[in-house]
Amino acid sequence: MTQPLVHPPQPEIPAWLWLPYQCYKWLIVVPLLLLSTLVLGTLIMLMCLFGAADFASRWIAGLWARLNAIVTLMKVDVEGRERLQPGQSYILAANHLSLVDIYLLYGFTGLDLKWVMKKELRRVPVLGKACEMMGHIYVDRSNTEAALQSIEAARERVRDGMCVVFFPEGTRSG
Repeated sequence: MTQPLVHPPQPEIPAWLWLPYQCYKWLIVVPLLLLSTLVLGTLIMLMCLFGAADFASRWIAGLWARLNAIVTLMKVDVEGRERLQPGQSYILAANHLSLVDIYLLYGFTGLDLKWVMKKELRRVPVLGKACEMMGHIYVDRSNTEAALQSIEAARERVRDGMCVVFFPEGTRSG
């Protein structure tokens, strides 16, 4: 697919809103992100223990993404979803500018996703273990052989409607 599926608006913040924006971000958005990750991540891990990893990945993690998008006051317009074929697997490659990318892909595409993510994220409390239990793929960017094994693991996941997301540049650019 050559056209972007999700178009996040890019509003500029007027100078007079900078301080209220910072207060909202640090007093509301960040604490709710941490709380939602703790609560829903724990729920995801419990569901994975009972064999519901794909359900947890699609529905609970999707809820996490949509909830955090709402808290950040994002307005999301999705275009082109009708071009996606049910049961078709896709490989998505996206630029990684911020957490917004994850919210959009996970919460608004309607796809079953597995992420290829840097191994350092495995150490993030709750998030790292939840992602591992849902079957996301960790890549060791410092070890070429291990990175190739991760790519092979991703290739094996792309079937029966499961999609894999790569951020080719390897890290957020902003």
